[in-house]
This record gives sequence, structure tokens and C-alpha cells, in this order.
Amino acid sequence: MSSPPIPPKSSQLSAVEARVVGLSQSFSGPLPPPAILKQYDEICPGCAERMIVMFENEANHRRQLEDRMVDANLEVMRSQFSEAKRGQVFAFIISLAFLVVGAYTAVKGQPWVGGILGTMGLSSIVGAFIAGRSRLLPPEPPKSQQQNQKQKPAKNK
Repeated sequence: MSSPPIPPKSSQLSAVEARVVGLSQSFSGPLPPPAILKQYDEICPGCAERMIVMFENEANHRRQLEDRMVDANLEVMRSQFSEAKRGQVFAFIISLAFLVVGAYTAVKGQPWVGGILGTMGLSSIVGAFIAGRSRLLPPEPPKSQQQNQKQKPAKNK
């Protein structure tokens, strides 16, 4: 049986192998360090400048996309605000109409019908404000989770 070949010691490496071993470097970031850029430029003239231009173009593109996203988000927020405001105005007008019709009906001799219509008008205003407030508040956990949290057994010491 023959034994596996013994790898040569570092002093026995050829000049080409020593260069390959010595080239393992790492860096982080969009561009390599200036020394590496210089090496790129020595191998391929103008390569370093092309890499920098490519990085600048990519950065400009990224900023343009971020600006578009911010503009789009602002437009969505404006439209939601406008829609909510319009909804409040229309809800107020409808509620006011129910109150006026209910008062008119009550004055004309139908107090029960007028009371029902007036109550519908008031309850719609109150309901809209309660529903609007509940959207702003964080949701409560289900009651089963609240009871489980209260009934945790005490730890034995």
C-alpha cells in the first residue's frame, strides 16, 4: 500500500501558487477598497472608473425608487383622508335629515314614528363616532387568553 502524498510546505510552493494563496481578501460595502480598485485598473484600464460610475447610477436609481414610494404613500394617505372626510360629511347630512324628518313627523301628530326616526338619526351619529374610535384603538385579546393570563399557577419555591 502506498501512503497519500504529503502536501508541500509553504516554503516549497511555486511563485504562482504563492500568489494565488496570497490573494484571498474580503471586504464589505458597495465598492472594493482603493488598493483593490487600483489592481482592477492595472489589469483592465478604466475598469475602476466604470465600477464607480455603475455604483453611482445604482445609488441614484435606488433614491429615485424611494422617492416614488414616498410620493405614492403620501398620495394614498391624502386620498384616504379625503374619503374619510367626505364620508363624515355625508353621514352628518343623512343623520340631520333623519332628525329633521323625525321632528316634523312628531309635530304633525305621529310622535312614535317621529321618535323612531329621530333616534335612528342620533344613533347613526353616535354609532359612526364609536366605530371610528374603535378603529384607532388596538384590538383586545380574546377573553380566553385574558383568563389564562390571570389563572397562571404560582411557582413553587
